[in-house]
Amino acid sequence: MKWAKSDAKKYLLETLTLNTQDHSFWKDKPAEIWASDNRFKQYDKKNFCNNLKRLRETIQGNIERIAFDDAAVTEHMINFPRSNINNRGNPRLQGRARELLELDVAAGVADSMPPAQLQQTRPEYKPFDKRQWTKAVNKEKSKQREEAFWVDKRDNEGARRRIKRRDQQLKQYGI
Repeated sequence: MKWAKSDAKKYLLETLTLNTQDHSFWKDKPAEIWASDNRFKQYDKKNFCNNLKRLRETIQGNIERIAFDDAAVTEHMINFPRSNINNRGNPRLQGRARELLELDVAAGVADSMPPAQLQQTRPEYKPFDKRQWTKAVNKEKSKQREEAFWVDKRDNEGARRRIKRRDQQLKQYGI
């Protein structure tokens, strides 16, 4: 079987991708890895060593690109923090106020009183105007009420996306 679609390459790709660089496939010499498994021995030793070296370089390059992208996003978030005021000039419901609202809705406090009355219960809620606050409370109630449905749907969608992403990665690596 050709290397591009072989089980040996799939196994190496999965092992190198999922494990840290402390794993023996990262450290050991290609000849030692070739001798360690019968899947590898079906390929010429020299070709296997070259293929493993290229695979390591490709994965290492991907890891470095991901780290660079993560650092760029972190730097961007530091340089351009999210405004505390939305595009309509109202304060954003974030941080402590959002956490407290989630807890109040989960505890049923929001069900026992209208939003305007709930707003008066905590100082964190006071900066919001009545209309914005009412929308936020109703949105949070709806979110928590529908959560069970969305969790199931999200799990199914996530599984489909993960399989699709995995297939794309396999095609990208020629497997």
